[in-house]
Amino acid sequence: MRSAAPPDAETDSLVALERTASTAEPAKLVQLLGDLERVKASVWQRLLLLVTTAQAGPTNPAEDLRHLTPQQVGETLSVKAAYVHELCRTGRIPAIKTGKYWMIPVARLRQWLAYQDCDIDGGQKTHVPSLYPPGHRRPTSRTALPVGAAEARSRVAERTADVERGRLEGDVTRVSRRGLHP
Repeated sequence: MRSAAPPDAETDSLVALERTASTAEPAKLVQLLGDLERVKASVWQRLLLLVTTAQAGPTNPAEDLRHLTPQQVGETLSVKAAYVHELCRTGRIPAIKTGKYWMIPVARLRQWLAYQDCDIDGGQKTHVPSLYPPGHRRPTSRTALPVGAAEARSRVAERTADVERGRLEGDVTRVSRRGLHP
């Protein structure tokens, strides 16, 4: 049930849209739904802009002139100061170097944080090739031995067998996986 509101341009257009939707053909309905989604998105965008502007309140012009140190930016962004220094050196964050000190303007930092489109670490995905060719089955931990480990294992086994048979000369009192121990 509709409330009795004074007619204005918005309500007239919505009533006309409802009439059109109730009598439209299916192909026209699909186009109408697309147009409605576009209008809905623009209304949400406008509403969010109004809300965020109202929440931000009036800005202090002197606040935009402030500068932060890499230590302060690191604490704000929850990263290490050394990483912020690296970002400043490579030009990935807006910064000014005065002598040996880096200064990061608050206004430009806010703008950089709001409009940053790429990954902070360069934005490039690097492909690291595999050590094994495609289709190669990697060895399991039981079969994978370091270079020379198989030979060392066989020598230990031979010496152990010799000790057990009494063929090995010398004072061997203990045999372990690492070898023979006097």
